[in-house]
Amino acid sequence: LRTGEHRRWSDDVVLPEPLRNAVLEVPLPGGLMPREVLFASPDHFRFRHPSPVAFEASGAGLAVSIPELSVHGTVILQY
Repeated sequence: LRTGEHRRWSDDVVLPEPLRNAVLEVPLPGGLMPREVLFASPDHFRFRHPSPVAFEASGAGLAVSIPELSVHGTVILQY
C-alpha cells in the first residue's frame, strides 16, 4: 500500500536496511516443542523457499534466529 506522494504500485521501491540476526520469541502453549523451524521470505533469494533456521527452548517458549529480514517473512513450526 502506497500512502505517500507517489502511489503507483508499479514504481520501484527502495527496500529498508535489512534486520540481521534478530531473535524472535514465540510462546508455546502446553510446552509442545517443534522438531524443526523454517523461515521463508520473498525479501532474499536464500529464503524464497522455506529453509531451516536455528532455534532453542526459552522458558515457556521458543527463541528463533531470523538471519535476515527486510520487509516480511514467515516462520513455520514443524511438529
